[in-house]
Amino acid sequence: SSDLDNLTQLVIDEVIEEAGFTVSADQVKGYGKVFCSSQMNQYVNLFAVEVDKLTQTERTTTDPMEQKSSVVWMTIPEALKLEDWKAATIISKRLVSNDSYAVIKTT
Repeated sequence: SSDLDNLTQLVIDEVIEEAGFTVSADQVKGYGKVFCSSQMNQYVNLFAVEVDKLTQTERTTTDPMEQKSSVVWMTIPEALKLEDWKAATIISKRLVSNDSYAVIKTT
């Protein structure tokens, strides 16, 4: 199997573990490998997963820190206010991708 297949499976496993959603590979969208540290020559692979919040089940994590977390639903502007560069990058890449559209309201 390829590196992308392995990463996709890792995303699938992490989504059920940390968020409680069972997803398939076709729900996982990759947004590329991004350089994140010039000092350490590190990269991060960015992914997004589209889920229906009505299908959420119990999370499978056994990590005490993860057990204290929760899934929070927010709008794009709310997510951008978090100043999380990974979320902002995924949002921007998704907005300019071929599988995205925008609704513009005019007054």
